[in-house]
Amino acid sequence: MKKYVLIAVILFIISIILGVLFVDSFKPFLIEIINNLIEETPTIEVLSLFQHNLQANILIMIGGIFFSVFSIFTLIVNGAVLGSLSTFTSLDVYLLYIIPHGIFEFIALFISFATALIITKLIIRIIKGLFYKELTVKKQLNESINLIKAIIMSIIIVTILLAIASVIETYITTILAETILAII
Repeated sequence: MKKYVLIAVILFIISIILGVLFVDSFKPFLIEIINNLIEETPTIEVLSLFQHNLQANILIMIGGIFFSVFSIFTLIVNGAVLGSLSTFTSLDVYLLYIIPHGIFEFIALFISFATALIITKLIIRIIKGLFYKELTVKKQLNESINLIKAIIMSIIIVTILLAIASVIETYITTILAETILAII
């Protein structure tokens, strides 16, 4: 799991850098995102935010069934958008509005991506069980019990992290950022 999380972090950092470097390519898309955020911000609720983020992370995990192609794409796009958005304001303002809840969301994202890779590994084992005589699907699944446990544990951890992030984003991030900005 650790190596998969590390892969997620590296891909995410690279995509953030690419988002900053190629911000002009993303501008029309980013302006639409910013306008949607402005429209939705007053009505943001913990439960809807949690549901949205959980759904996105579960889709990333499920992407593992399809050899994580969708999961890789989603991780890279998220990083690129995040990097591009950082160019629209000063770094301190940007970080104040991202870090309080983002810490939990990023960890959940990285775990979700790692889970997608684990699911891909499990799918490959099942495929091997179908095509190789000496490896049966049942045998492959029995040998993959730790992978299955890791997937279940990841879903639980991601759910908890996203619940925490939703509460922080709804009730703390804006107030904290505005308070700090008023002081400095």
